[in-house]
Amino acid sequence: MQLFIGQTSFKGQFANYARKLNFLELLAEPHRLPKLARLAQYRTQAPEGFVFSVVLSPVAVQPGAPGKQAVTFGVKVWQALGARWLVLRTPSSFRPSAASERRVAELIEQLTNLGVPKASIAWEARGLWSGASLVRAAAAAGVAAVVDARDAAPGEVTYARLLRLGVGARTNTRLTEKLALAFLQSGEAYLAVDGGSALALKREFEELIEELGQADEDWDEDDLDGAADVAALDLQADPQTDDLDEDSDWEDDDDSFGEEDADDEDADDEDAGDEDAGDEDADDDLDDEPSGERQK
Repeated sequence: MQLFIGQTSFKGQFANYARKLNFLELLAEPHRLPKLARLAQYRTQAPEGFVFSVVLSPVAVQPGAPGKQAVTFGVKVWQALGARWLVLRTPSSFRPSAASERRVAELIEQLTNLGVPKASIAWEARGLWSGASLVRAAAAAGVAAVVDARDAAPGEVTYARLLRLGVGARTNTRLTEKLALAFLQSGEAYLAVDGGSALALKREFEELIEELGQADEDWDEDDLDGAADVAALDLQADPQTDDLDEDSDWEDDDDSFGEEDADDEDADDEDAGDEDAGDEDADDDLDDEPSGERQK
Protein backbone atom coordinates (compact mmCIF):
# COMPACT_ATOMS: atom_id res chain seq x y z
CA MET A 1 0.00 0.00 0.00
CA GLN A 2 1.26 3.44 -0.99
CA LEU A 3 -0.29 6.34 0.92
CA PHE A 4 -0.27 9.92 -0.37
CA ILE A 5 -1.79 12.76 1.65
CA GLY A 6 -1.67 16.44 0.77
CA GLN A 7 -3.50 19.71 0.31
CA THR A 8 -4.99 21.72 -2.51
CA SER A 9 -2.79 24.76 -1.79
CA PHE A 10 0.20 25.68 0.31
CA LYS A 11 2.04 28.56 1.95
CA GLY A 12 5.78 28.94 2.04
CA GLN A 13 8.40 27.43 -0.20
CA PHE A 14 7.43 24.36 -2.17
CA ALA A 15 10.57 22.52 -1.07
CA ASN A 16 9.45 22.86 2.55
CA TYR A 17 5.95 21.65 1.74
CA ALA A 18 7.35 18.64 -0.11
CA ARG A 19 9.52 17.77 2.88
CA LYS A 20 6.44 17.32 5.04
CA LEU A 21 3.79 16.00 2.67
CA ASN A 22 3.99 13.76 -0.39
CA PHE A 23 0.97 14.90 -2.40
CA LEU A 24 -0.22 18.22 -3.85
CA GLU A 25 -3.40 18.86 -5.82
CA LEU A 26 -3.77 22.07 -7.81
CA LEU A 27 -6.56 23.66 -9.82
CA ALA A 28 -5.50 24.42 -13.40
CA GLU A 29 -6.62 28.00 -13.93
CA PRO A 30 -4.08 30.44 -15.45
CA HIS A 31 -4.68 33.32 -13.03
CA ARG A 32 -4.36 31.02 -10.00
CA LEU A 33 -1.05 29.37 -10.78
CA PRO A 34 2.53 30.47 -11.42
CA LYS A 35 3.76 30.25 -14.98
CA LEU A 36 4.46 26.85 -16.46
CA ALA A 37 8.22 27.32 -16.16
CA ARG A 38 7.84 27.81 -12.43
CA LEU A 39 5.69 24.71 -12.11
CA ALA A 40 8.34 22.76 -13.98
CA GLN A 41 10.81 23.83 -11.28
CA TYR A 42 8.54 22.30 -8.64
CA ARG A 43 8.77 19.05 -10.55
CA THR A 44 12.56 19.09 -10.27
CA GLN A 45 12.43 20.10 -6.60
CA ALA A 46 9.99 17.36 -5.63
CA PRO A 47 11.60 14.43 -3.80
CA GLU A 48 11.35 10.91 -5.15
CA GLY A 49 7.87 9.53 -4.63
CA PHE A 50 6.14 12.91 -4.45
CA VAL A 51 2.88 13.04 -6.42
CA PHE A 52 1.16 15.95 -8.15
CA SER A 53 -2.47 16.00 -9.19
CA VAL A 54 -4.03 18.61 -11.49
CA VAL A 55 -7.74 19.42 -11.42
CA LEU A 56 -9.17 20.78 -14.65
CA SER A 57 -10.98 24.10 -14.47
CA PRO A 58 -14.78 23.79 -14.34
CA VAL A 59 -14.79 25.61 -17.68
CA ALA A 60 -13.39 22.44 -19.24
CA VAL A 61 -16.81 20.79 -19.31
CA GLN A 62 -18.29 23.58 -21.43
CA PRO A 63 -18.66 22.91 -25.15
CA GLY A 64 -16.81 25.01 -27.70
CA ALA A 65 -13.62 27.04 -27.53
CA PRO A 66 -13.64 27.93 -23.79
CA GLY A 67 -13.85 24.28 -22.81
CA LYS A 68 -11.13 23.22 -25.24
CA GLN A 69 -8.83 25.98 -24.03
CA ALA A 70 -9.35 24.94 -20.41
CA VAL A 71 -8.58 21.32 -21.28
CA THR A 72 -5.47 22.29 -23.22
CA PHE A 73 -4.18 24.46 -20.40
CA GLY A 74 -4.85 21.73 -17.84
CA VAL A 75 -2.85 19.26 -19.89
CA LYS A 76 0.04 21.72 -20.11
CA VAL A 77 0.05 22.09 -16.33
CA TRP A 78 -0.12 18.30 -15.98
CA GLN A 79 2.87 17.95 -18.29
CA ALA A 80 4.90 20.70 -16.59
CA LEU A 81 4.48 19.09 -13.19
CA GLY A 82 4.88 15.54 -14.44
CA ALA A 83 1.67 14.89 -12.53
CA ARG A 84 0.34 11.45 -11.72
CA TRP A 85 -3.29 12.58 -12.01
CA LEU A 86 -5.42 14.81 -14.17
CA VAL A 87 -8.82 15.18 -12.51
CA LEU A 88 -11.94 15.91 -14.54
CA ARG A 89 -14.34 17.61 -12.13
CA THR A 90 -17.91 17.87 -13.33
CA PRO A 91 -20.28 20.40 -11.71
CA SER A 92 -23.57 19.66 -9.98
CA SER A 93 -25.39 20.44 -13.24
CA PHE A 94 -23.98 17.14 -14.55
CA ARG A 95 -26.63 14.95 -12.95
CA PRO A 96 -26.41 11.15 -13.14
CA SER A 97 -27.59 10.34 -16.66
CA ALA A 98 -26.53 8.68 -19.87
CA ALA A 99 -26.07 12.13 -21.43
CA SER A 100 -23.66 13.18 -18.68
CA GLU A 101 -21.66 9.99 -19.09
CA ARG A 102 -21.47 10.54 -22.85
CA ARG A 103 -20.13 14.06 -22.30
CA VAL A 104 -17.54 12.78 -19.85
CA ALA A 105 -16.52 10.12 -22.38
CA GLU A 106 -16.00 12.89 -24.97
CA LEU A 107 -13.80 14.83 -22.55
CA ILE A 108 -11.79 11.73 -21.73
CA GLU A 109 -11.24 11.11 -25.44
CA GLN A 110 -10.13 14.72 -25.82
CA LEU A 111 -7.61 14.25 -23.01
CA THR A 112 -6.24 11.01 -24.43
CA ASN A 113 -5.83 12.65 -27.83
CA LEU A 114 -3.65 15.24 -26.08
CA GLY A 115 -1.43 12.52 -24.66
CA VAL A 116 -2.97 11.84 -21.25
CA PRO A 117 -3.34 8.09 -20.66
CA LYS A 118 -6.57 6.86 -19.14
CA ALA A 119 -4.57 5.49 -16.21
CA SER A 120 -3.81 9.10 -15.24
CA ILE A 121 -7.37 10.41 -15.52
CA ALA A 122 -9.75 10.58 -12.56
CA TRP A 123 -13.36 11.75 -12.55
CA GLU A 124 -14.81 13.75 -9.68
CA ALA A 125 -18.56 14.41 -9.88
CA ARG A 126 -20.17 17.12 -7.77
CA GLY A 127 -23.86 17.13 -6.98
CA LEU A 128 -26.23 14.16 -6.89
CA TRP A 129 -23.81 11.38 -7.75
CA SER A 130 -23.40 8.80 -5.02
CA GLY A 131 -20.01 7.30 -4.42
CA ALA A 132 -21.13 3.96 -5.82
CA SER A 133 -22.68 5.44 -8.96
CA LEU A 134 -19.59 7.53 -9.65
CA VAL A 135 -17.25 4.58 -9.18
CA ARG A 136 -19.40 2.51 -11.53
CA ALA A 137 -19.54 5.21 -14.21
CA ALA A 138 -15.81 5.96 -13.92
CA ALA A 139 -14.95 2.27 -14.23
CA ALA A 140 -17.14 2.02 -17.32
CA ALA A 141 -15.23 4.95 -18.80
CA GLY A 142 -11.91 3.31 -17.92
CA VAL A 143 -10.77 5.96 -15.43
CA ALA A 144 -10.43 6.32 -11.65
CA ALA A 145 -12.97 8.06 -9.41
CA VAL A 146 -12.39 10.82 -6.86
CA VAL A 147 -14.91 10.22 -4.08
CA ASP A 148 -15.93 11.94 -0.89
CA ALA A 149 -13.94 10.58 2.05
CA ARG A 150 -17.12 9.04 3.46
CA ASP A 151 -17.49 6.91 0.32
CA ALA A 152 -13.91 5.65 0.16
CA ALA A 153 -13.58 1.91 -0.33
CA PRO A 154 -10.65 -0.45 -0.95
CA GLY A 155 -9.46 -0.82 -4.51
CA GLU A 156 -6.42 -0.92 -6.72
CA VAL A 157 -6.57 2.88 -6.56
CA THR A 158 -8.45 4.85 -3.90
CA TYR A 159 -8.64 8.63 -4.41
CA ALA A 160 -10.66 10.50 -1.80
CA ARG A 161 -11.37 14.10 -0.86
CA LEU A 162 -11.77 15.33 2.70
CA LEU A 163 -13.16 18.71 3.68
CA ARG A 164 -11.74 20.06 6.94
CA LEU A 165 -13.13 23.37 8.10
CA GLY A 166 -11.24 25.84 10.26
CA VAL A 167 -7.84 26.05 11.88
CA GLY A 168 -7.01 22.92 13.82
CA ALA A 169 -10.06 21.04 12.57
CA ARG A 170 -9.94 17.33 13.14
CA THR A 171 -11.88 14.46 11.68
CA ASN A 172 -14.44 12.17 13.24
CA THR A 173 -12.59 9.15 14.68
CA ARG A 174 -14.87 6.61 13.01
CA LEU A 175 -14.35 8.23 9.63
CA THR A 176 -10.59 8.24 10.17
CA GLU A 177 -10.67 4.54 10.97
CA LYS A 178 -12.87 3.78 7.96
CA LEU A 179 -10.47 5.64 5.68
CA ALA A 180 -7.46 3.91 7.21
CA LEU A 181 -9.05 0.50 6.59
CA ALA A 182 -9.84 1.41 2.98
CA PHE A 183 -6.34 2.74 2.40
CA LEU A 184 -4.71 -0.28 4.02
CA GLN A 185 -6.46 -2.58 1.55
CA SER A 186 -5.71 -0.42 -1.50
CA GLY A 187 -2.76 -0.55 -3.84
CA GLU A 188 -2.47 3.24 -4.14
CA ALA A 189 -4.29 5.58 -1.75
CA TYR A 190 -4.61 9.34 -2.27
CA LEU A 191 -6.25 11.82 0.09
CA ALA A 192 -6.69 15.46 -0.95
CA VAL A 193 -7.48 17.66 2.05
CA ASP A 194 -9.51 20.80 1.34
CA GLY A 195 -9.03 23.21 4.22
CA GLY A 196 -7.26 22.72 7.50
CA SER A 197 -3.86 21.12 7.64
CA ALA A 198 -3.03 17.71 6.21
CA LEU A 199 0.17 17.23 8.18
CA ALA A 200 -1.30 16.17 11.52
CA LEU A 201 -3.84 14.06 9.65
CA LYS A 202 -1.04 12.34 7.74
CA ARG A 203 0.60 11.39 11.02
CA GLU A 204 -2.68 10.07 12.40
CA PHE A 205 -3.22 7.88 9.36
CA GLU A 206 0.33 6.55 9.35
CA GLU A 207 0.07 5.57 13.01
CA LEU A 208 -3.37 4.06 12.62
CA ILE A 209 -2.48 2.12 9.48
CA GLU A 210 0.62 0.77 11.18
CA GLU A 211 -1.50 -0.42 14.11
CA LEU A 212 -4.09 -1.99 11.81
CA GLY A 213 -1.40 -3.63 9.72
CA GLN A 214 0.09 -5.27 12.79
CA ALA A 215 -3.27 -6.48 14.10
CA ASP A 216 -4.12 -10.16 13.76
CA GLU A 217 -7.79 -9.51 13.06
CA ASP A 218 -9.24 -10.30 9.65
CA TRP A 219 -11.03 -7.22 8.41
CA ASP A 220 -14.15 -7.81 6.37
CA GLU A 221 -16.94 -5.78 4.85
CA ASP A 222 -18.62 -5.37 8.23
CA ASP A 223 -15.61 -3.46 9.50
CA LEU A 224 -15.96 -0.95 6.69
CA ASP A 225 -19.75 -0.83 6.78
CA GLY A 226 -19.72 -0.17 10.49
CA ALA A 227 -18.33 3.28 9.83
CA ALA A 228 -20.30 3.93 6.66
CA ASP A 229 -23.20 5.51 8.54
CA VAL A 230 -21.21 8.65 9.27
CA ALA A 231 -23.71 11.22 8.05
CA ALA A 232 -21.36 14.20 8.21
CA LEU A 233 -17.81 15.06 9.17
CA ASP A 234 -17.63 15.78 12.86
CA LEU A 235 -15.15 18.63 12.76
CA GLN A 236 -14.04 20.09 16.06
CA ALA A 237 -11.62 22.83 16.92
CA ASP A 238 -8.41 21.43 18.35
CA PRO A 239 -5.57 23.89 17.71
CA GLN A 240 -2.99 21.67 19.37
CA THR A 241 -3.69 18.87 16.90
CA ASP A 242 -2.35 20.80 13.95
CA ASP A 243 0.59 22.62 15.49
CA LEU A 244 2.82 22.77 12.43
CA ASP A 245 5.21 25.49 13.51
CA GLU A 246 8.22 23.20 13.41
CA ASP A 247 10.57 25.08 11.10
CA SER A 248 11.41 28.75 11.20
CA ASP A 249 11.63 28.91 7.42
CA TRP A 250 8.08 27.66 6.98
CA GLU A 251 6.76 31.22 7.14
CA ASP A 252 8.72 32.25 4.03
CA ASP A 253 5.96 32.78 1.48
CA ASP A 254 8.07 33.02 -1.66
CA ASP A 255 6.16 30.22 -3.37
CA SER A 256 2.77 30.57 -1.74
CA PHE A 257 -0.19 29.90 -3.95
CA GLY A 258 -3.40 27.96 -3.97
CA GLU A 259 -6.69 27.55 -5.72
CA GLU A 260 -8.16 30.85 -4.60
CA ASP A 261 -5.43 33.29 -3.73
CA ALA A 262 -2.65 32.85 -6.28
CA ASP A 263 -1.77 35.88 -8.39
CA ASP A 264 -2.66 36.08 -12.05
CA GLU A 265 -0.60 34.44 -14.78
CA ASP A 266 1.57 37.51 -15.27
CA ALA A 267 2.82 37.44 -11.67
CA ASP A 268 6.52 37.24 -10.99
CA ASP A 269 7.56 33.60 -11.02
CA GLU A 270 9.51 34.01 -7.83
CA ASP A 271 6.37 35.05 -5.92
CA ALA A 272 3.18 33.30 -6.92
CA GLY A 273 1.36 35.54 -4.47
CA ASP A 274 -0.82 34.90 -1.51
CA GLU A 275 -3.31 37.59 -0.71
CA ASP A 276 -4.22 35.94 2.56
CA ALA A 277 -0.69 35.19 3.76
CA GLY A 278 -1.06 37.52 6.70
CA ASP A 279 -4.56 36.55 7.75
CA GLU A 280 -5.66 35.02 11.01
CA ASP A 281 -4.72 31.54 9.82
CA ALA A 282 -1.05 32.38 9.34
CA ASP A 283 -0.12 30.38 12.40
CA ASP A 284 -1.11 27.19 10.62
CA ASP A 285 1.93 26.69 8.46
CA LEU A 286 0.51 24.56 5.67
CA ASP A 287 -2.98 25.99 5.67
CA ASP A 288 -4.52 28.04 2.91
CA GLU A 289 -8.18 28.75 2.33
CA PRO A 290 -9.61 26.00 0.13
CA SER A 291 -11.59 26.82 -2.95
CA GLY A 292 -12.88 23.49 -4.10
CA GLU A 293 -16.25 23.98 -2.45
CA ARG A 294 -16.61 27.45 -3.94
CA GLN A 295 -16.41 25.99 -7.39
CA LYS A 296 -19.62 24.12 -6.88
